[in-house]
Amino acid sequence: MESLPDHVLLTVFQSLNKECLCLGARMTCTRWRRLSFDSSLWRYVAVPDHFTDARLSLLLRDVHEDVEQLEMSNCNCLTSAGFSQLAKDLYFPRLKKISVPICTTLPDVVYEALSSACPVLEETENIRATYSRECHPIRCQMLFKTIRVLHDRPVSTYGRIRKDVADPDLAKRRRWLVDLNLAASKCPDVLRYCCERGMEFMNVEAMQALGQLFPRLNGIELRNCTMVDECFEAFFSAMRNGGGLLELILDKPGSLSDRSLKLIADCCPDLERLKVSRCGEMTNVGVQYLVGKCTKLTDLHINNAVGCFEDADSKICKDDISDDTLFRIGDNLSRLNFLRIFYSQTLTSVGLASVVAGCRYLHGIMLFECSRLDDEALQSLTKLRFLKAAIVVDCDLVTSRGVIDFILRVRNLARLTFYTRNTDFYGDMLPLCEDVYGQIDDVSCALIPNAITRLALRGVGSGFLQLLTVLCPNLRSLDLRGSCFVNTGSLVSVLKNCEVLHDLDIASVEKSDDDFLRACCRYGNRLRTLSLGSTVRYLSSDAIHDVIRTCASLNTLCMDVREADIDEEEIIRTAKQYHGGHCFLYVDLDDTLSDEDPKQRYIEFHFTPIKYLNSINTITV
Repeated sequence: MESLPDHVLLTVFQSLNKECLCLGARMTCTRWRRLSFDSSLWRYVAVPDHFTDARLSLLLRDVHEDVEQLEMSNCNCLTSAGFSQLAKDLYFPRLKKISVPICTTLPDVVYEALSSACPVLEETENIRATYSRECHPIRCQMLFKTIRVLHDRPVSTYGRIRKDVADPDLAKRRRWLVDLNLAASKCPDVLRYCCERGMEFMNVEAMQALGQLFPRLNGIELRNCTMVDECFEAFFSAMRNGGGLLELILDKPGSLSDRSLKLIADCCPDLERLKVSRCGEMTNVGVQYLVGKCTKLTDLHINNAVGCFEDADSKICKDDISDDTLFRIGDNLSRLNFLRIFYSQTLTSVGLASVVAGCRYLHGIMLFECSRLDDEALQSLTKLRFLKAAIVVDCDLVTSRGVIDFILRVRNLARLTFYTRNTDFYGDMLPLCEDVYGQIDDVSCALIPNAITRLALRGVGSGFLQLLTVLCPNLRSLDLRGSCFVNTGSLVSVLKNCEVLHDLDIASVEKSDDDFLRACCRYGNRLRTLSLGSTVRYLSSDAIHDVIRTCASLNTLCMDVREADIDEEEIIRTAKQYHGGHCFLYVDLDDTLSDEDPKQRYIEFHFTPIKYLNSINTITV
């Protein structure tokens, strides 16, 4: 290692998370400590979920001048006082985006302090109003003169507007429009507007004002609104640059129809990213018209069904996306990188083959409840040389043989998510195994191992799980969702087959036993995250302690301790003894069912990677 030049070591360090970089590499030697402060390593910082105010301050103390993006969305232990102190103590001259914790609402005074510490900030994500009205999102963002992305939550900030509009409700919209005017005057560089829960606020008047106030907009995101087609007519008529939009995200925006799609297509020929989700009035006619006009699209998401994901009977869809639409996509969108199609009962492998032939640069594809897609559709995807992610959910005609054949022929796929309701995946896999092993043993067949590193599965059995994982030698993350009927023997087999497995989530597996944890001790020498979920109730305390003692690489252990006989204090003592004295216990109080029963909760233990400082023998000369 000493002979490696600095630029090679920096390349290696870029693959480390920030906690390992701080507590591992930095403390190895003087040279590594110097390199660990290189600015290239600190442009993007994702703060570990369990960090407290003090640890965050310690993390940023030496690198704050180089950070450009600070991600803290899931940090539940950071406080308003900690943010205020951080803004007073440190200066962030390059910070452009900060994602504050989702579950922590920060008052206005915190953003006032941050505005002085972050002179070039362009976006504050997850900002939201507090129940006591101590935070006003739009006014807080005005404090940052260089803001480019404006996040808005009208309902939570100003209150709900009833459909039978009365004077008090009209006053709410007027206050909102006044604040938008003020934001436009103080932040002239806004290029993207994101509105969450706009509801009745987003009417024709509001969209017209949006076009007038922010004429340089190139991106709009509207979620949970009650818009009509006339809203986009008013918006485009008010915008001076007309077709400047490059990104448009419409997630449950209201009763928009093909009329809006055609207007978007005519006014935004340079559109690159379009998401249309839960718009029940949109049909194949509108989508085909837009695809024919916006030929520069690189990301297309189409879900014209209204309803919730969990209740299939509640889906309301005026027109299923058809093969004709896929033919038009294949003919016109040669630059397409990502395609997502939801809830179609008419799509077939013929239409998908047209997409594969025309969109040769697809990197990711998602097929959600397209019931007529079969094994032939999966095989057509193997022709995509650049495909890196495939998500196939409840395509009922896809069989276990089709998935395995897909795995054997795919080359660059790194992520596969596969959910199924087909009982074929619970059956006997012996005939399929014999065929697969016969192909591998055939000297005329050049088997190239796939590149899959992440697997998420639902609705599969033990035999299929074992066969699939043995064909994925590079697997690093395995997530078993609901309806995976797998036994302890198959989980042990997974640990044996996947020698570089880092993250294993069996939280949805109904039952396991101590043999699984013994296998973790023996084969899981690279495990970082282990999520046991409610299966912990079938595991003994001794086996859990053995895992903590043996798996030196373990960083996080998650358990649902409902109905489980677990002594948390004893686990903490074991963790501190075998993990350098550094252990953090996180309790998810949102899942508490009863204040009287402390075991009605989820717990997570986080271990820091600095474990070996006390293991070096002191030699006295």
